[in-house]
Amino acid sequence: MEKSENTLRILANLSLSDRIARGNYDGVNCNVENEEFFSTYVPADYSGEYKLFHFDRRNIRYKEAIIGEIRREGFKPGNLAELLAFGEVYPKEQLKYPIIAFGSILRFANDFSDVPMLCSRAAERGLTLRSCEIGWEPYHRFLGFRRYSLSIFPSWRMADWFRRFFTS
Repeated sequence: MEKSENTLRILANLSLSDRIARGNYDGVNCNVENEEFFSTYVPADYSGEYKLFHFDRRNIRYKEAIIGEIRREGFKPGNLAELLAFGEVYPKEQLKYPIIAFGSILRFANDFSDVPMLCSRAAERGLTLRSCEIGWEPYHRFLGFRRYSLSIFPSWRMADWFRRFFTS
């Protein structure tokens, strides 16, 4: 994984378990590891700028407000593949504060939802899920990502990518 200031390169052709293994986490929530819940499929390598958003307000309740703030600055909420790339390149950041990726939301039948989060406990790094329904604290950080480039790839792969993501 390449490292430069505020830039990440997201690699294609890595499975979810490969991405997790590259991060060397001390603990991983079993639901995050389940590829039926979370897809980290990336059709081609791409690079982009990341930003950790920090809202210094007590107990921010709504994920929609946070996502709106991220988008207002020209970023999109980071997804699980981007969060795992960030954790791989910057492993000590999650020891300072939890980092959340709103670009990958696990929704349950009862209208509750969880998001992936890099966190720590007693100097051990973890990858877990956190409920969106319990509010956010000033110490949380939210990963935003803005793409620079998408590698060129054959049109049959583009068609496969669209079929995979835009049909049920």
